[in-house]
Amino acid sequence: MDEDKVHMRGPAEMIRDDLSRTLPHYMIPARTLVMDSLPLSPNGKVDLQSLRVGVHRATFRPTRRLVQPRSHTERWLAGLWSQYLNYKDVSAEDDFFAMGGDSLTAVSLVNRINKQRNASLKVQTLFRHSVLRELAAQVDAARQDDSRLIKLNTCTAGRAVFCWPGLGGSPMNLRALGALISERPLLGVQAWGINAAEEPFANINSMARADIDQILHVQPHGPYTLWGYSFGARVAFEVAWQLEQAGHVVDRLVLLCPGNPMIEGATSATQRTTSFSDEIYLRILYSVFAGTIRGEQAEQCLREVHDEGSFVAFMAASMPRLESNVVRRIVRIVERTFQFEYTFEELAGRKLNAQVAIIKATGDDYSFLDAYPNYSAVTPYVRTLKGDHYSLLVDDVDELVQAIGAIELDAPQDVKRISDDPPTPSDEAVLVIS
Repeated sequence: MDEDKVHMRGPAEMIRDDLSRTLPHYMIPARTLVMDSLPLSPNGKVDLQSLRVGVHRATFRPTRRLVQPRSHTERWLAGLWSQYLNYKDVSAEDDFFAMGGDSLTAVSLVNRINKQRNASLKVQTLFRHSVLRELAAQVDAARQDDSRLIKLNTCTAGRAVFCWPGLGGSPMNLRALGALISERPLLGVQAWGINAAEEPFANINSMARADIDQILHVQPHGPYTLWGYSFGARVAFEVAWQLEQAGHVVDRLVLLCPGNPMIEGATSATQRTTSFSDEIYLRILYSVFAGTIRGEQAEQCLREVHDEGSFVAFMAASMPRLESNVVRRIVRIVERTFQFEYTFEELAGRKLNAQVAIIKATGDDYSFLDAYPNYSAVTPYVRTLKGDHYSLLVDDVDELVQAIGAIELDAPQDVKRISDDPPTPSDEAVLVIS
């Protein structure tokens, strides 16, 4: 290992980062334990029983306080918790996500809670109350949680930044980004359609109007700062335009990785399709669950999947904690939103007064804005980072945060063109921070 990096991050974090480059996110262990040596039996083989005991003690005893669940709901919930996260000795103070949960497993857990308690809990309740004791209290109170704004960091001072996630609609995939933003509250906007009985919107205009209602409820007056990642960049752009049309001020719109990841060997499609025979669509749909478009499992998906039913079966088998109905619900959201594209006439009628910043990932295809250069009254800031479409939210998130910080500190007053020569119509606008 690189000695300087070990001093900065530690071997456990580095191992996790290495695994994230080669494994789908759901196969990455929630906890990494570095041991001086493995216990051996008298014949020189690894003593698995001693190893289990040692790992259990080292992982759980020193690092967390074990508080026994007390109420009936806490004990019942601890049983489900143990089943979905695959560990024993669940503490009433355990955090679902700190113990290995993710947004997709969270949807399955909420489904099970609702079935067994005849309740109508929404997944955002678990996102907001991820400690077992707090979630049990929400279940007992049977409170309705209609807000789709999910807090992604602990900052409480200053105006909030509203951020839209990619396809699939769960802002919990932005947690690593939120953890590194400390100057302002970062609120992720969860897509409508994730919870049971929610039908995804038919077009991006309706989606944006509903999201604006959520925003105005917590911040009635501007200026507004909006970010959007991947597909979320299109929603953020539409929200910015509708806010300005309604007389509100948007001070900055930051579009993160607005283009789809480019598929090697695949022809770039002129029109988006949601056919399971379309390699581009199938890889991107797979990435909503796995966090990557590459790898042996992605290739297996391409070989075995031919329609929605076979995709649902494949993902449910690959991710045992994920229920088939949850996979199907996410697929329906992606099917609907993947085709949301502006017509030329629509985009030609949308010109923003906000300062626009576009941060591209290496290897991304063209974005929806590349076909129409007059979308902003102010010259946009454009930068391409070294990380790819998916790594910028995981192991290259530091690079993304630094790029965002540079925008917040310097743009637009210190934005300059690389060349002083006037651009020709065929030139791409290239800007740098001085």
